[in-house]
Amino acid sequence: MNNLSDTLLKVIGEDDFLELEIPTPKGSVDLLAEVIVHNDTLHIKDIVIFGRSKKPLTGLVKTFFMLKTQFVEAARKMGFKKLRITGMRTEKSTSASPGKEIDIIVDL
Repeated sequence: MNNLSDTLLKVIGEDDFLELEIPTPKGSVDLLAEVIVHNDTLHIKDIVIFGRSKKPLTGLVKTFFMLKTQFVEAARKMGFKKLRITGMRTEKSTSASPGKEIDIIVDL
């Protein structure tokens, strides 16, 4: 996760799908998303984050805020004016509001 902007640059224009392993204090989680560039906006679309173990992971809010910050910094470094992250919390999520649609737009 140290070079997220380098990873995004490799993805854009190639297969346009982002796959990351994110180490957390409670175990690794995987992130999958489609990456779309529209004018000056970087869109991380249909983001899915899931744990590798069968046991649900809880208490990772700080980790996911740090991940969002890394996406913001990477998009800014790449020269985008906006970052959009969309997805849906799974119905069986341990997070607040399972099933809730997520649509985050950040002006860079």
